[in-house]
Amino acid sequence: MFKFNFKIFFGIIALLVCFAVVFYVGLKPKAISKIKFSQTKEDHQVTEALWLRFNLELKTSKLWIIGIEAEHRDIVIKWLDEILGQGIAIKSVFCDEHIPCNDLISPLEQTKLPKPLQGISIMSSYDTIYADKSAADNEKIIVLTSPEYSTRMIAGSYRTQLESRLLQTKNSEQISIVSFSFVKFARSAGEEKFLRPCHPEAIDPTGENAFACQIMRSGRLHYSKKAKKDHWAIKAEQIALNDYLVLLAKE
Repeated sequence: MFKFNFKIFFGIIALLVCFAVVFYVGLKPKAISKIKFSQTKEDHQVTEALWLRFNLELKTSKLWIIGIEAEHRDIVIKWLDEILGQGIAIKSVFCDEHIPCNDLISPLEQTKLPKPLQGISIMSSYDTIYADKSAADNEKIIVLTSPEYSTRMIAGSYRTQLESRLLQTKNSEQISIVSFSFVKFARSAGEEKFLRPCHPEAIDPTGENAFACQIMRSGRLHYSKKAKKDHWAIKAEQIALNDYLVLLAKE
């Protein structure tokens, strides 16, 4: 006669739950929280929070690689202006071919252009970055690109290529790099379809899928938080050494 075994039954249930969590969230190393999820109405509150949390990383790194999306352009410009106001000297700002520089600065041409974006130029090769290594210790170099090119998570990004090239450069001083990838994140399950697709089970040699899944996982943690109209939802995480993901959504 068959005897029902509760231990086996509940063990199977627990195993199924684990599989469901892995499928829904994805089995990846946990990111380190740097700015807890918060909602704020004013742009300056966002830029101040970023400065307060990351001022040490900015001060101690010579090369900043900043990945931005179109909707974050203005807030990043204000952040750079905030940084400049703290007395940090910026030697050069480069914009890669994936971001039209003229379009980036055109809304500001009729007003006072923030100093970090004066003299912005197209970065057609890495040689220009090497030339700017002669900047003084207190002068910073900025590269503006897209988030896929600023993170270490994706093989072949500017971040990974620059590090590789710098390590191969002989008889030259190595420079410290920090990267910030500004990305939109979903505030509800329905918004996920507008983000980079995430397939947790997919083979991912480039890291692009892992990057997309990291963004999606981070957003899913806060679906229960009610959106506030015309507010910024912000959080920031460290996803690799000197590599930070800034999740920013306009509600």
